[in-house]
Amino acid sequence: MAEHDFVPAPRDIASKHGPHAAVKLTHILPSGVWCLCGAMQLAPPRLRAAAPRLHRLTGRVMLATAVPVAIGYFVMESRGLVGGSHELHGGSDRSSGRGSGMPENHLALRCLNAWFVLTAVVAMVQARRRRFASHGAWSLRHVASGAWVVVQRVIVLAVSVAAMVARVKWSEEARYDVFGKIGVAAVAMCVLGVEAYVWMGGSDRLRPAAARAEVQMATTKGVATARRSGEGLGLADADGMAGAGGSGEDLTVIEAQAGARAGRVGVARRRGQGQDSGRASDGSGRSGAAGGKAGAQPE
Repeated sequence: MAEHDFVPAPRDIASKHGPHAAVKLTHILPSGVWCLCGAMQLAPPRLRAAAPRLHRLTGRVMLATAVPVAIGYFVMESRGLVGGSHELHGGSDRSSGRGSGMPENHLALRCLNAWFVLTAVVAMVQARRRRFASHGAWSLRHVASGAWVVVQRVIVLAVSVAAMVARVKWSEEARYDVFGKIGVAAVAMCVLGVEAYVWMGGSDRLRPAAARAEVQMATTKGVATARRSGEGLGLADADGMAGAGGSGEDLTVIEAQAGARAGRVGVARRRGQGQDSGRASDGSGRSGAAGGKAGAQPE
């Protein structure tokens, strides 16, 4: 499609990777897996709650594939496959695999690549610490730092349709210029859009539904155990925790409260078991004493 005159993209945008197997294995193939897993991570909460193991598995695969994708970028850059005006002014319609000079966009793409890796690491750490709201926010940042490429292609397609209808033909230089500007717009839309969403309170709603269901289940078990052991959390407390766990309130605080209550429940349960054991021992002692007295009485 890029070979048509109305498409604002380099003519070899897809074909230039053909002879580079290392690029395909380190960047293109992992990118496809990353996109698929990222889309599954953004599934509706009810679907994620229905398959929590699948959510965790696809999340781990997505974060794992981020490493080869990032490495693959430097492989592409070293072989002159990262788009830039150097390919245009090199006098060839196709990328030879070696560019002359350092395009200005390489520094920006390197920074974006570093942000891509950083957000993946932080999202993984926050998940392991069970800070689900923060994990959701950093996961969205990670997806946005890579999904801008998809957004760029969608915008290129829309501009191509408009150019075809208007019978616009792009020059070779305009192809690179417009393609680069669309890329900048896509990065701004994704990265800044996610930051605005998180800043406006969206992070409170980013907690994985599977984790939310897990906390609610743990809370329900804790309340039931407390009632059996005599801790007595109270119906109002239990209902409040269950209700808050399903809303968009400060979920981090709720998780901390649930953990504290679970700790108190465990202590109360151990105390109850100790008291039961003590009562059993006292009962055995009394039975033994009574038996001894009975045996000492004359017939």
